[in-house]
Amino acid sequence: MTRLVQRKSFSRLALRFAILTAVRSGEVRGASWDEIDVDAKLWTIPKERMKASREHVIPLSKPALSIIMRCQELRIGSRSLIFPGAKGDAPMSDMTLTKLLREMNRDIDQVPNPSRTPPIRRRPDPGPDTTERCRQRPYKPATVSM
Repeated sequence: MTRLVQRKSFSRLALRFAILTAVRSGEVRGASWDEIDVDAKLWTIPKERMKASREHVIPLSKPALSIIMRCQELRIGSRSLIFPGAKGDAPMSDMTLTKLLREMNRDIDQVPNPSRTPPIRRRPDPGPDTTERCRQRPYKPATVSM
């Protein structure tokens, strides 16, 4: 992750964001500004973009939010995508992340898919929301009944 932090590009930010949020690269590449609620620290992916055809709400950690803020600073015009591709408002190519990893001397043959590695193996303290994220269920805050 240290070498990834040292690189300066939207692809670097996208890969770090995918790792931190434990979602597929396609969802990250298609992430748009209207899906992010900075105040609530949530990213809501509409069901139309999800493989399971269900809305997916992802709590955003401080490092993930810092990536969003950095992308806001780098935002070009009124582009709707957080991680834009090279051509207009088109999404970043699926090969962009593969190229990034190859440049970092990784030998891979496919686009990285963080969902293939459970977050609990990537994070020392997975927190209470890990199970819900792994199952791609909508995030629902706990309620206490008295």
